[in-house]
Amino acid sequence: MNNEELITLIEAEWDLDNGFFGKLRQGQFDWECYLRCRDILDRIRCEAGQGENISRRLVSLVWYIPLFMGWQTERVKGSVDDQEYQKAANEFQTKIQEILGVP
Repeated sequence: MNNEELITLIEAEWDLDNGFFGKLRQGQFDWECYLRCRDILDRIRCEAGQGENISRRLVSLVWYIPLFMGWQTERVKGSVDDQEYQKAANEFQTKIQEILGVP
């Protein structure tokens, strides 16, 4: 899968109606969307692990995820257990560290 296809997939997750992050912004944690987004991050990780260059746009979409999920913690209360949400956020942070590396 090339960078453009990955960009299209992860951009769709920011859609307010159907995307995982769009729904988080509205206070909804959707497990099906979460699993789909997790699979996309795994695809990106696989591409990055093969020595592929990651486009600037893809990096801009990915690095922001942990910050965004932290900001949504209060907003999603009631739609997901606090511990489950934290576990999901930590899992995404780990995947993103595997994609981008750590300083």
